[in-house]
Amino acid sequence: TLKAISVASGAYKSALDQAMTIQGEAAVYMRVLRQIGEIAAAKQRLVVDPYVETPFTIEGAIAIYDELHQASEDDRWKDAGFRRIGHEAYLSTLRGLWEEIQESSLNAADHYLARSLAATENQDEFVRSAAQTYTRYLALFEKYVGDDESDLIPDSAYFAAYEAAKGYGDAFTNFASRNATASEMEVVTRRYLQAMHDYPFDPHMWPAFAASLERLGRSGEYLGLARPVADSVTRSRHVNSWINNEKPGHEDISVLRRALSDDLVLMYLGFAASSEMDELNASLDKLRLEKNRVEAKLAWLKGDAQPLQSIDGSAGPASPSPLLSTGEERPINMTREIARTRILLDKMQRKVDARERALPLYKAALGADELIRELRSQRDHPVHTLLRRMYHEKRPSS
Repeated sequence: TLKAISVASGAYKSALDQAMTIQGEAAVYMRVLRQIGEIAAAKQRLVVDPYVETPFTIEGAIAIYDELHQASEDDRWKDAGFRRIGHEAYLSTLRGLWEEIQESSLNAADHYLARSLAATENQDEFVRSAAQTYTRYLALFEKYVGDDESDLIPDSAYFAAYEAAKGYGDAFTNFASRNATASEMEVVTRRYLQAMHDYPFDPHMWPAFAASLERLGRSGEYLGLARPVADSVTRSRHVNSWINNEKPGHEDISVLRRALSDDLVLMYLGFAASSEMDELNASLDKLRLEKNRVEAKLAWLKGDAQPLQSIDGSAGPASPSPLLSTGEERPINMTREIARTRILLDKMQRKVDARERALPLYKAALGADELIRELRSQRDHPVHTLLRRMYHEKRPSS
């Protein structure tokens, strides 16, 4: 296999040397990048790491993409090798080369992270190599996406940017053998926030972002930073249209849009582990019991002789209720105490209502992650188009 790879690389090098146009160079690099990506994926799958010599690099492919992209100005694409085959072929080549760059980058970074887990020494060197690979793709993305929506970039580039930004953060928080420094965590936090903007439908991204803020001692900033991301979903006309027209993935998107509209759910997503669902339900039951105690006290203060409902739903005795402390005497200023108790009961009712609304939304949101796997394996999935529209919807100049 290694010999075949070497022979193929030599043939591709010969083809590149003979290419007379940028179109020819791009055609060679599209095939080379696919080979590079497949080699990285095979090494990870087979848990082997033989040395593979090749004269090609992802940086070289990016340089070709730069030349090809610049040819879009003043119709110079015609002289880049597309005069006979037309503009559509030019666009297809641009998008195809980008997709090979992004897939090779993501595969290479995954390979580095897999090597870091298997390494007995120099583990963090592989982590840094993965981070640099993600950073290189994000720099390319930020260079060409900007504020203007361009048909020179494939729709899948936006989800790939989420993968790269999230991958960067995960590299330092989940794979490094040492704790990240404060400056590294600052970058990790920015990358996690970027990933949330690029793909706000990942329920597992929010706790990762919250944890990175906690490590910086900035957990109090979470809601202020997370709320604009959530608003970009709940207020998006493109998301609304997507759901109303029941387009692919609308079930998960609808679930997450409802969840992101609630600040309490945002807090649960950030700071409550999925394994704590029983504890959250238990805390709601406790709050209901406390509310019932206050309710019983208010009835007692008013002299209400009607039976009260106990916490388990059965009819309780007339006041004084057993939910009250035994021997409690009526206060002297009954009017003031009744008013104070009513205010307290109103506050507790709002808390109960909020948690009763938020917990089902939170539970549903945690299960809405199937779409991520679909987008990762299907670069032509329609939701990639939605992500592109959402990205530029947030920019007034687009």
